[in-house]
Amino acid sequence: GHQRTLYEEVIKVPLIIKFPKNKRRGTVDSLAGIIDVAPTILDALNFQIPKQWHGKSLLDTQIPKEEQYVFSEDINPEDTTGEVKGECFSLRTHLWKLILSTKRDFSPSELFYIREDKKEFRPLKKEAIEQILRELIVRIRSTAVKDRHFHEKIVLDKEALERLRSLGYIK
Repeated sequence: GHQRTLYEEVIKVPLIIKFPKNKRRGTVDSLAGIIDVAPTILDALNFQIPKQWHGKSLLDTQIPKEEQYVFSEDINPEDTTGEVKGECFSLRTHLWKLILSTKRDFSPSELFYIREDKKEFRPLKKEAIEQILRELIVRIRSTAVKDRHFHEKIVLDKEALERLRSLGYIK
């Protein structure tokens, strides 16, 4: 497996979509997450994208770069000592990458100026970027709260539990 981290080296993965009969061709230079795949497929098939979906179609070239971002999260990652760091969230724009940890009460863990530090080797000092921090924190909190329903406790019936045990997912 790979590390549990929110650095680009782990979470940045190319997305390649091949349409039948080469119906569409080209490269899209927008930020994308897994949440954008289904809306893109519906858009390509000329179906309406449900308004309650958070993702966007990658075929929509009208979205300004300033409004594009990707939200990522890792629930209960451990650091190199095995200590649980709390939930970690990241928000990536074309210019910035912010990583937050709930263990630090949503305090910034690291902020990178991606345009000049694509490999995330030089986190910026907080006092130099207070305004951008406030803007990114507002976005990450609103996204984390909006998507919170995905982390609600799910109660499984006996049959589902047995099926998961037989597949080795639970003990």
